[in-house]
Amino acid sequence: MLKEIECPIEKRVLPIIAIGTEDVLPSKESIEKWINDNTKFNSEPIKNFYKWKKSDNEIIAYCGYGYCDTSIPKIYNCLFDIDKPNQPIEVHAEVKFSIWNGLIPIDTIDHGHKTICIISFDKEVPKILNQVPNWTDFKKGNYRYNKFGLCNKQHYEQVIKNFG
Repeated sequence: MLKEIECPIEKRVLPIIAIGTEDVLPSKESIEKWINDNTKFNSEPIKNFYKWKKSDNEIIAYCGYGYCDTSIPKIYNCLFDIDKPNQPIEVHAEVKFSIWNGLIPIDTIDHGHKTICIISFDKEVPKILNQVPNWTDFKKGNYRYNKFGLCNKQHYEQVIKNFG
């Protein structure tokens, strides 16, 4: 378990590796089958996930392995493309849901676990994210792990040096 406060600043980045549709999310049936009355899971994120409906200002993103245990919701204010290190984009991006290993909504992005995140942007999804591979291409291996990322503006200079 690595808490965010203990995580080195240069590692505090949420990669956006691929973007999917609602089809990549777990169904209510698969979640229920997986938890099978297991009381270890916080039921609140699961209940909220069941009520959620995707809006135009949200993306469903594969974000790779969590850099630390990060509480949800989580706000990031900087989006970047590693190929354009001098062009960070100021955003208000909120990670609303974290889907642990693609199986179950939980209240954290867990350190070292594969994560699908539902990310909401204040106004609209930044156009630069149209360059992120879709789920089909990702599954075929057509992606770059460290191309796009979210971080906090005050950490950007340290993050960008380590990300590529």
